[in-house]
Amino acid sequence: MSNGTTVTYVWLSNYKLNFTSARDDCRAKAAHLYTPKTQEKLNIFLNIFNTLPIDIWIGLNDIDKLYEFVWDDDGDVYTGQPVIFNEGDPNNFNGIQRCVAACTGFSLLIDTECAKVAQFLCELKDAPDL
Repeated sequence: MSNGTTVTYVWLSNYKLNFTSARDDCRAKAAHLYTPKTQEKLNIFLNIFNTLPIDIWIGLNDIDKLYEFVWDDDGDVYTGQPVIFNEGDPNNFNGIQRCVAACTGFSLLIDTECAKVAQFLCELKDAPDL
């Protein structure tokens, strides 16, 4: 997919897994959960999400340290830009929301429990062989 000068190669699952299993599934494909680290990549993701009535895992979580969200591709800490969270999130509701997904009913991303099952978007490091 592309948006302006940003090109990214993605694979959307047609099945649901919890966050950890989804992350492992992407890694088995020599990929990682999608990381919308720039406004352009966020726009690409939202264009996909807004056409599908499904929940989708992305590669961001605060499993190791509460409210220190790290990206799945390189372990960098999310700095607050671009603004990816829905208003009121992240909130770690009931103390169990440590993973990030796009969920129906929300315009941006939310933190949710990692045990939830959802489809997921893998980002391939290189162009796939066709």
